[in-house]
Amino acid sequence: MSEMEGILYHADFRDRVHELADGSVDCLITDPPYGINYKSDRRKVALFKDGDAEIVGDGLEESLVLLDDMCRLMRPKLKSDAHIYIFTTWRVMHLVVPVVSRYFYVKNCLVWDKRVHGSGDLAHDYAPQHEFILYCWLDKDSGRPLALPRPTNVLPFIRLYGSQMSHPTQKPLALLQFLIEKSVPSGGLVVDPFAGSGTTLVAAKSLGCRYWGCEVDREYYEVAKKRLEDDVQLKLDVF
Repeated sequence: MSEMEGILYHADFRDRVHELADGSVDCLITDPPYGINYKSDRRKVALFKDGDAEIVGDGLEESLVLLDDMCRLMRPKLKSDAHIYIFTTWRVMHLVVPVVSRYFYVKNCLVWDKRVHGSGDLAHDYAPQHEFILYCWLDKDSGRPLALPRPTNVLPFIRLYGSQMSHPTQKPLALLQFLIEKSVPSGGLVVDPFAGSGTTLVAAKSLGCRYWGCEVDREYYEVAKKRLEDDVQLKLDVF
């Protein structure tokens, strides 16, 4: 890993995480399955077969097992002053926080303000316009300082529209770049065990950071691979 700018695997992270050296990772940023059986009527990218876009491992019990495995396996790989960002939703927050807290200290809960609301129940509910990001350290006093200027815990980054997305829960590149700029030293190593369409990895490369990621879904892996090759003209190793 030390001789590469980055690596992307088509694999379950549990089969590859042993390749990361202990104490080598500056920042873990990931958007794991939320456990809400997400299913979008948005078709997968035209490159692939038709079919509703779904998330592998998004059943509630399976998602919590994946989350526990990720936290347990990633903890020894992180540097002592590492930052951890884990995306989640209010629907499962009460289940996710206890799992994450077994392994990390939850320092704050960031609110991603999408600037544009979704639809949902038009007659009876408030229009949804946010997601949560757990900001964690290894231990209560271990995290490195954030880069200045000091940010607030509300992050206003406009969400992507359907025509801009190649993954049903794809996050805006600018949001991931912001987190990396605040948390990762120059040339540091960013890890995403649930790479999806590769936004975290593309953000890392665009900022001159090293990266390591896995994506279990072959179609999204191919999307991530292409984005990394197209968006950032740096060395890319994919498997």
